[in-house]
Amino acid sequence: MAFARGTERAGITRIDFIVVCILCGTLFLLLMPVVLTAQEKAKGQESLEKLKKMALACHSANDMYRKLPPAWGKYGQSPAGYQSVHYHLLPYLKEQDLYKKYEPSAKVSVFLCDEDPGAEKSGGGIQNYAANLRVFTDYGVINGFTFAGGPKFNDLFPKGAPPFDPKKSGPDGPFGDEPYGGNSRISATFVDGTSNTIIFGTRFANNTSKKVESGKPNCSAHFALPYSGQGAFFGQLAAKTTANADTAEVPTFQLAPQPTKVDCSGSHYAHSFAATKIPVVFADASARFISSKISARGWNQALQPNDGQIPELGEGP
Repeated sequence: MAFARGTERAGITRIDFIVVCILCGTLFLLLMPVVLTAQEKAKGQESLEKLKKMALACHSANDMYRKLPPAWGKYGQSPAGYQSVHYHLLPYLKEQDLYKKYEPSAKVSVFLCDEDPGAEKSGGGIQNYAANLRVFTDYGVINGFTFAGGPKFNDLFPKGAPPFDPKKSGPDGPFGDEPYGGNSRISATFVDGTSNTIIFGTRFANNTSKKVESGKPNCSAHFALPYSGQGAFFGQLAAKTTANADTAEVPTFQLAPQPTKVDCSGSHYAHSFAATKIPVVFADASARFISSKISARGWNQALQPNDGQIPELGEGP
């Protein structure tokens, strides 16, 4: 009786294994740039979506009261009296309950950015989407620039803002709601066009080298006054150079600083979480990234709503 001879199966040789490893390594090297590019594109998308919501809330508030909320002051039917622009936008961000019974240490999801590495230090009270002072204060609109072969962009309160005193503010006070009040309107205030004026940008919640209390971020809080060090605002200073992690030369915005190096002085800067761009939203509710190479002039033009200049958003020197 004849038996069929079994077919012998050869094993993987060392050479075969080396070839497979080389092919896998080559494939990895080819795909890595694609993966990194996709990750970079995805980075900041959450911020763009939330910034757009903030801008649309501004439009809704403007439609209701025929003007935008002030950086700080009374607005509409506010049950909490003098508060920040961020508080006044709550009912237009589906946060009516918090608006009616305001809790400064509240965690508001639309105000939070997952990219902020120091946010967990304080938990509540955070506003990662700061407001442009040159839009939300009358002082910024009126005194943000002067025409002298320019325009020339000015610092707001270069010697520091006076302390807010409710007894000297309000419609019957000698100072109105200055320096924090605002009466900007869409579209009247935006002489340069709503598509050419930035109204919100990102900002770190905390400088982690300093004391951080629960519910009290030390750099960007939705309950804080402008210029307080905790205010969720930027635009106080006229930029003099392109974005940089070091703020000694007054950059457009602080570029991807380490959490321990975040500049929280006054309402000077917006902060980027990425090393090449910052997410912002314009007054027409178009949210997009601005390159870290934007010139100081282009940035200043984009922050000032009424300087008569179309911002140069291209790369600067």
